[in-house]
Amino acid sequence: MTRGRLRSHRRPKRARRIGFTLVMATFTATVAGVALVASIPSASAKELYSELYAEGFHGTSTSADLWNASSPGGGHAPCLTAATAPTPPGSLPACAEGPYDRAGKGALRLTDDTGQETGSLLLARPIPTDRGLTVEFDMYMWGGTKYTDSNGSRAGDGISFYVVDADRSQTAAGEPGGALGYKGLAGAFAGVGFDQFGNFSNPRWAGVGGPRGCPAGGGNACARPNSVVVRGSESAGYAYASGRRLNHPLDTPEADTRKYARRHVLVGIGADSRMDVLIRHQDDGPYETVVSKLDLARLPGQSALPDEVRIGFASSTGYATSVHEISNVEIRTRDADLVLRTGYDGPFEAGGTATSFLDAGAGPGFGWIDHPTEVAYHLPAGLTPTAASGDGWTCDTSGQWVVCDTAGEAAPGTSLPRITVLMNVAADASGTLTASGRAVQITPYPDAEIDPLNNTVAGTVQVAPAGPPATWRTATSPLGRDGTDLPAGTRTA
Repeated sequence: MTRGRLRSHRRPKRARRIGFTLVMATFTATVAGVALVASIPSASAKELYSELYAEGFHGTSTSADLWNASSPGGGHAPCLTAATAPTPPGSLPACAEGPYDRAGKGALRLTDDTGQETGSLLLARPIPTDRGLTVEFDMYMWGGTKYTDSNGSRAGDGISFYVVDADRSQTAAGEPGGALGYKGLAGAFAGVGFDQFGNFSNPRWAGVGGPRGCPAGGGNACARPNSVVVRGSESAGYAYASGRRLNHPLDTPEADTRKYARRHVLVGIGADSRMDVLIRHQDDGPYETVVSKLDLARLPGQSALPDEVRIGFASSTGYATSVHEISNVEIRTRDADLVLRTGYDGPFEAGGTATSFLDAGAGPGFGWIDHPTEVAYHLPAGLTPTAASGDGWTCDTSGQWVVCDTAGEAAPGTSLPRITVLMNVAADASGTLTASGRAVQITPYPDAEIDPLNNTVAGTVQVAPAGPPATWRTATSPLGRDGTDLPAGTRTA
């Protein structure tokens, strides 16, 4: 049985120290003309930190009363493909002709491949938004019947993901067909359509406005098959906000199973109403960014992000059909853009000492740093760390490495407390030295980092030779430290 996990947001416990292996980013250092290469350690999570909600839909039932399923049109009700009727009270139901899958291998089927169907699924519990939201899920659109018109032959209609105000009572999807169950939702904040057929771009079906060149009344000229489209809130008339046609198909209409139909989606919504949508078309392949930093607040009439929301999914068929399914839903606070910067306090002189600084923080426009953070910093030959510290950080030094961790939090656009690293400069050090660092959040979510490139830093310094002894010539004998007269002449300091 698959059990959903619903968690209230809370600060995670302080991270315990985690072992690391020498992998990932590299740094280079040049000392007396010799190039050196080493690696930056990568931390790996050993514990599952808090999440807001997770549900796989793989099993034979779901936790009681966590999901509201409905079928506003057609005879198919959303169902668990691995379940056998009857399911426990409060669970989502089994498919009428199922099970289609073995326990542990199932999904949630929104519609089957018959025509004029609509299915919807809404999380019954509210989700806080004070730190934004990240939602990941797998979707599958496969099989079915194609329909041909002036825009070509294609299956339909698609799947929508939506966010609604938790204070509004809403248990059913909106309008069927090209609206993908979004238009008509009470308290809707935003909807993302993964649109096979293309009518989620069409104002005739889906809401106010459409892509460039689309007449106000809509029509076939407005359809954008195989596209990802964002529409705004109920108060904005479900207005068209963004759309992008994809080169890779969203569906596999020739398939007779979901095996090759998996598409992985990541939706991020900031507390400032900015949205990102990414889609991965192949297992372990790269993400395609289809919506980036979309400011929903700029839509005329757009409502503000409610303090608490519910998330939902819907799908529909018409003359064109497909099987529509989802699985592996994860909801967490908005992912942070972890940023690392470094600086130095010199001069760097052979045989002397020096100081470097490391500043890890949360980039603006994304989420909080609310998982434990680890910073690994490597010094090249010629520089040896002697101590490292920072308010709230626990730091270790070993050889050329400094590794610090903290359970501290940082809001978007702010930094964690600074790490200070003290070091000795070898007497024979010379030339250009480059030290490198890498920051990671200790999180169970492999896709949680917004921009991995700005997690690494490389700082270069020039080591000066040890200077000659400082000298001075006295006209009269200075007084020695012990109070005795020293003879006049050259002194060294």
